[in-house]
Amino acid sequence: MAHVRVTNVNHPIPQELMSEKAVSRLVARHGELENELAELTAGPTVDWDGVKLIKRRKLEVAEQLEALKRRLQ
Repeated sequence: MAHVRVTNVNHPIPQELMSEKAVSRLVARHGELENELAELTAGPTVDWDGVKLIKRRKLEVAEQLEALKRRLQ
């Protein structure tokens, strides 16, 4: 079993995380997250009226959830 040394303490890495398949999945997911982050930060972060686009999107999602909750009640 491999160990990671952090501040003089050994933390064992579970064997199932050391498999080639698991490492490949982690590397692929890391790439996906980097691409997602690049897409989110590539465009303008402020819309024409000064409201941050990410904040606006969060508000839109919250409104959609509220509408769905009201419909389900």
